[in-house]
Amino acid sequence: EEPYYPLEQQFAKLVLTWYSGDPGDCFFVRYLVELRRVERNWNQLYNEIWKEAPQCNTVLRGAMSCNITEVFVGPEEDYFGRERPTQRITTNTVYDIRITETCVDQLAYSIPLVAYSWVRTNPLPATAPRITLVEAASSRSLAVYLKPGRRNECDFKEWRVEWRYPAGDDVWTYTTTCTPRTKTRCLTKFLPAPD
Repeated sequence: EEPYYPLEQQFAKLVLTWYSGDPGDCFFVRYLVELRRVERNWNQLYNEIWKEAPQCNTVLRGAMSCNITEVFVGPEEDYFGRERPTQRITTNTVYDIRITETCVDQLAYSIPLVAYSWVRTNPLPATAPRITLVEAASSRSLAVYLKPGRRNECDFKEWRVEWRYPAGDDVWTYTTTCTPRTKTRCLTKFLPAPD
């Protein structure tokens, strides 16, 4: 039977955990985990070959998990007697994943698992903005001046402004949003009235 798995995603890393099926007549050799990139619109494949994830090829049958941060660049036969080069997987990229249980007898290999297989690595987050100035705009509002951080792979939606009491309270309360990203002055609303 083919293996099946839940997936946890982390920044530029895929943490893959699977459950093996019934081995049948398979004398287990290793799991073969392969990736290939998918177009960002999630409906077209790059014309890319499957690339093996080296962190997964030494896993014992009972272990059934590995962290994927890189893939082999080319097929094993191209590097006979030499170390195969690897490349890192990239952020904000959709990958197609398949996993096969390999056996001594190739006829006993499991069917490659491809269901539930398109996943996206996390985008490189924007760096935090910096507050350059805060001044009173009225008795219940403040003008907050921001300097944006690096955008990286963030598709900007809005600045979200929240406040909290300075006496150690960890509860943040939403007050307003500001757009566009280039707007550096946000006017807060609905701050509590002074005691």
